[in-house]
Amino acid sequence: MELTDVVVAKVAEEYGVDVASCCDALDVELLVMAAQAAGLLEGVVVHQLVPVDAQDDSFVIAVFVGPGVAAVSFPVHVREVIPDRRTEVPSALRHALGRLQGIAGQVVADHARWSGRTEEPQENGS
Repeated sequence: MELTDVVVAKVAEEYGVDVASCCDALDVELLVMAAQAAGLLEGVVVHQLVPVDAQDDSFVIAVFVGPGVAAVSFPVHVREVIPDRRTEVPSALRHALGRLQGIAGQVVADHARWSGRTEEPQENGS
């Protein structure tokens, strides 16, 4: 699904928090759930990693690529997703959602390359 203004507004309404102030991986997980309610990032799950220290807000993104099969990203730091400077909520959402879509797409492409599978991600792990 394309990140149109209507879709971004729907995610903003569902998310209900100023994304520009988002600061940890839990917020990314909530953002993914809001995006899914708007029809984005189907089959994507965020798993927060145990922090090594207070500065380590990392997570992995799992994408369901088949029945009972999920491909997982390398660790992603929250700063790789959230804009590095404060910005308007729609711009911050567009940036964060675009990064999450890009990472999820790379996970699927890597899985296809490594496994020889060419299936599209499955909705909700089914």
